Amino acid sequence: MRHSEIPAVIQSVANYKETVGRVLAGEEELLKVKSIMGGMGVYQQRVKGTFMLRVRIPSGVLKVEWFKSIYEIGKKVNVPRFHLTSRQAIQYHGLTLEQTVEVMEALLAQGLVTTGGGGDNPRNIACSPLSGVEQGEVFDVTPYALGCADYIMSIIDTFNLPRKYKIGFSNTDEDTANATATDLGFLAKIENGQPAFRVYVGGGIGKNPKSGIILRETIFEDEILYIVQGLKELFEDLGNRTNRNIARIRFIVDRLGEEEFKKTLEEYIAKVKLRGSLTLNPVEVTHDKVGKVTNFTHRRLTAQKQEGLYAVSVQPLGGYLSVDEVGQILEAVSKAPGAKLRLTKEQSMYITDLNGEEAENFISATEDIVVKGIAERILVCTGSNTCQIGLTPTEEVLHGIVERFKDVPKEEYALLPHINLSGCMSACVIPQLSKVGLFGGKKRVGDEARNAYAVCINGHRSGHGTSLGEVAGLILLEEVPEFLYQLGRDLTAGTVTIEKEALLEKYQSFFV
Repeated sequence: MRHSEIPAVIQSVANYKETVGRVLAGEEELLKVKSIMGGMGVYQQRVKGTFMLRVRIPSGVLKVEWFKSIYEIGKKVNVPRFHLTSRQAIQYHGLTLEQTVEVMEALLAQGLVTTGGGGDNPRNIACSPLSGVEQGEVFDVTPYALGCADYIMSIIDTFNLPRKYKIGFSNTDEDTANATATDLGFLAKIENGQPAFRVYVGGGIGKNPKSGIILRETIFEDEILYIVQGLKELFEDLGNRTNRNIARIRFIVDRLGEEEFKKTLEEYIAKVKLRGSLTLNPVEVTHDKVGKVTNFTHRRLTAQKQEGLYAVSVQPLGGYLSVDEVGQILEAVSKAPGAKLRLTKEQSMYITDLNGEEAENFISATEDIVVKGIAERILVCTGSNTCQIGLTPTEEVLHGIVERFKDVPKEEYALLPHINLSGCMSACVIPQLSKVGLFGGKKRVGDEARNAYAVCINGHRSGHGTSLGEVAGLILLEEVPEFLYQLGRDLTAGTVTIEKEALLEKYQSFFV
């Protein structure tokens, strides 16, 4: 399904253009149309007069021609940079308000949409980024995620949600799409030799984070849309419309209790079924290119389950890419016919379906774009440098970490886990699901409110049981690089463990 041809999507762009026209003419205040802008994936940035625009890439499956269009449109408007998001989308940063209309219309003409990219809408459906090519996966969940995305967009004008609605599909128990900790998650399993899913509901990260509860132990594809639609209608009816801080689905679970919530949701699903049938149409993604085995090894190289084919990761610093860097990636991809692109939830991408020779060449052609050293282990949100609700400048912290580790051999911090660092409690990069995560806030020290980070430990996502991290304590922003250095050194030396008491004792001078 071409989402750009859906009448409601086309109309939404026309409505947005009209709204922006009124703002530019001084007939409407910008603040009063904030919800309309958010619903079209447009958000005002910290720098006055600049905006970000989020392009919806269904489940992170990025067609090469789409990426090329995004690049060419960005080049035309002289966009300062692009951002790979934590929801498998791409954002333009630094646009003027007038340019958001220009870019949105140009995207629509190329088959790309921003409708529902933000605000109180069903967000981009997450999908395991290597689904379809990953060795050991249960099965490829991509067709179901894309089919679900088609359904969502086909009824996008019917949504009247109190807050955002997130859905995820994971292809293994590793749960790389966070199916076990989102509003609605589908985790792949095999039942009686057939592809099936375990269904989770009511999870989410941010304020009052929760792991999802199991709604059904097993469903097949013919049940997916009934559950998607049933939860939509329950959310519209029972979600809190007076207090946005407690408006997400997980708060309904808290209010009703788990068993009553599941009973109520099943009643909504039954009502949907009584109205008529809903059929999910899986969208197949093929990987039938002829492979070529290589003995080449590299940290960015992953062998696919298709013999002789490989995936190569591209992780830019902070998820940011300049126009020239996007052009560089596209040029390298053009030399590998049949290659495909997949966006991740970690602000990076994979180029898949490369034969061995192509993979080696692609790595060489893009090595100057990707992060190295400690930066490979750090995931940060845009923070207060860009985001208006961000509380702390995560980019500043990231650069501080990179500088502190600049001359430190990897062997000294070999056991330091990946660090997810978020600029506020919205937790866009899910620090509560990482071994060590940090989320920003303020801490009063004397008469001054200082930037500080809560250190969250031992978060874990898995189909065998997802657990949220425990807050060990607060450290000031400027102490983060040194804290991580000492933690990495001591973990590798075996002189500390990631446990609350051990950390507080070992690093008491850092905690405030």
